[in-house]
Amino acid sequence: MVAGVTNISHTTTQTTFNFVGSFRDVNINQVFRVTYRLPNDSIDRNYNFDFKRIKSLFHSTATCARIQPNQLSVSAPSCQITNIAISFPNVQYGNPFESPQLCYGTITTYEYLLPAGWQLNGFTSNGSNWIAGDNSETVTTNLLGGNNGQILVRPTNSCNTSLSKNQPPVAISITRPNTPVLKINNSTSLTLYCGDAGAKTFTVENAGTCITGYEWLVANKGWYDASGNLITANIITTTPSITIYPSCTTSNPPQAVQVKIKAGSEEISSTVGVTFSSAAPPLAISGPDEFCTSASYSVPISPACGASVTWSLEYLNNHPNVATLSCTNCQTTTLTKYNNGTALLRATVSFPNCNSTGIYEKYIGVGSPVIRGWYNSPTNSSEPLNPSSRFQFNWNDACYTQYINTNMDITANATVLWEDAGNSGGVTWTQVGNNLRFYFSDLDQYAYFRVTATNSCGSQSVLYRFRSVSENCSGGTPLRVMASPNPATSNLTVSLVAKGDNKKIKEIMEIRIIDKLGTIKQKWTYSKSAGNQPKQLDISKLSQDIYTIMVFDGTVWTTEKFIKQ
Repeated sequence: MVAGVTNISHTTTQTTFNFVGSFRDVNINQVFRVTYRLPNDSIDRNYNFDFKRIKSLFHSTATCARIQPNQLSVSAPSCQITNIAISFPNVQYGNPFESPQLCYGTITTYEYLLPAGWQLNGFTSNGSNWIAGDNSETVTTNLLGGNNGQILVRPTNSCNTSLSKNQPPVAISITRPNTPVLKINNSTSLTLYCGDAGAKTFTVENAGTCITGYEWLVANKGWYDASGNLITANIITTTPSITIYPSCTTSNPPQAVQVKIKAGSEEISSTVGVTFSSAAPPLAISGPDEFCTSASYSVPISPACGASVTWSLEYLNNHPNVATLSCTNCQTTTLTKYNNGTALLRATVSFPNCNSTGIYEKYIGVGSPVIRGWYNSPTNSSEPLNPSSRFQFNWNDACYTQYINTNMDITANATVLWEDAGNSGGVTWTQVGNNLRFYFSDLDQYAYFRVTATNSCGSQSVLYRFRSVSENCSGGTPLRVMASPNPATSNLTVSLVAKGDNKKIKEIMEIRIIDKLGTIKQKWTYSKSAGNQPKQLDISKLSQDIYTIMVFDGTVWTTEKFIKQ
């Protein structure tokens, strides 16, 4: 666009004049055209003034080097004001529409976008204002800000501050070691469950010496003080932690906890995100894993949530009536030894404010260890092990050239050790968890193994004698367990059938699920009135693993493996 023509003068050979023109802010080839007519000539003539090197930053040019700073990342410790030197060679303008592309001129003016509170050339950044500079500058940090942020640098057009700055800026990443951050249990996130109103302590880690105070933004966000009063005003402290209590109802769920961390006039914010679930909380029964005489057990629930606990005990068949409960409807109950063995303590907790129920279990060793076990004999995949003693000599027959595996039922939480008590040659063995695995390489071999279980109440040792046989080693067990689906996620259907005839369904008296260490994870018992129908098992609480399922028909145990997904 031409603003006007002035100072026209003529000679016999030429005409001179002045004009003022302006370009669009784009580095495409621009043309000023002069139209004129010679004396005594009726034809208009044109003359073009071509401009290719227009100082514009509207388009990026691949062939013209971008800003290459002396460092692409900087580190400035928190609670220290640090000067950071940034320098780079001046860059050029470019015209990408010429062939070859043009790079020309020298750009000497730049601008910087800094984290809020940082300074350059006496100007303080608000986090969004670009500050003018050149290609060698010193940026000054504040005490706290900028962690995980960046410094942006871009060229500017010195011809006119209103011209485009479209060239992409260069980013210099920032880290500030030991930046204060809010966490709970070493995490920046927290999942809370309806019914869990226990104390929660939030702590600012790396609370440096420059910190002068904290403002906790928890007003009207579903948090309570120690007296049970809803917190309706933000909390101001000079200490880096607070302990508050979450709401345990779905009507006023606790929200994220945010803190403003202050160093004089500076401040940064940090947040712990809170996810609230209406499900029963994943609590655990507290108390010892074993006891000799008595011990107390409790569930960490808050009375503020109106939760109630019902206790019950379940015993393994070979450990009947091992303990008694001091109370069944109480938050803390005491177990007292009656016999040695394993007790399964179960707490059923009702959370009325959430309309949910949680069931929590703990296997407990009571008194000195008790040892009992089974193995895969020639006629039964789960044959009871027959112990020997100095006064009683008993053999357990085992097929040679087959791996023999025991399935031990030993008082919970005891330390178990298997030992070679006298074996003939050709016997290979190893201990797997609480169980023994061994192999006879030939007939007429024998193996003596001693297993010792120890806990704080005492120990017990049992000797088992095995001999290799070949009789009934090819037929296998007359029964087999059918478990479906396999793998399974939450439900499992179990049947006991005659081997070779799936239509002959047998009666089931008991089902156990055993992990790799021989620990009983779940157990179901059935009366004769239950009949021989397939049994539906809820296995949703089992963790993902491979388990052994043991089925008892009243005479023998039969086993099968299944996968829990």
